[in-house]
Amino acid sequence: MTLKRGIVKLEAYNKNWKKEYQKEEKFLKDILKDKIIEIEHVGSTSIEGLQAKPIIDILIVIKSFDKISEIEKLLKDYGYINHGDHGIPNRCFFTKGPDDARNK
Repeated sequence: MTLKRGIVKLEAYNKNWKKEYQKEEKFLKDILKDKIIEIEHVGSTSIEGLQAKPIIDILIVIKSFDKISEIEKLLKDYGYINHGDHGIPNRCFFTKGPDDARNK
């Protein structure tokens, strides 16, 4: 699920967004295992019935930020890219998907 860079387009709610999230949640739990405290589907695609940009936003709370290099390496192997903290200490912003479909 992606949008071209610079384009904002809302779509009618799609019941597949929940399924896509659940699939990625399972995948992330399998990869990150005990490093995760909590994982949540956030953003507009998580609200049933709401129009949204067709991008699944996921929030992961990890046990220790000291392990972020290890987490970054694990996720990089599966197409996730770390874009840093975007000005918020102790946070990392990761994306997954085609480069031309992301705002950095």
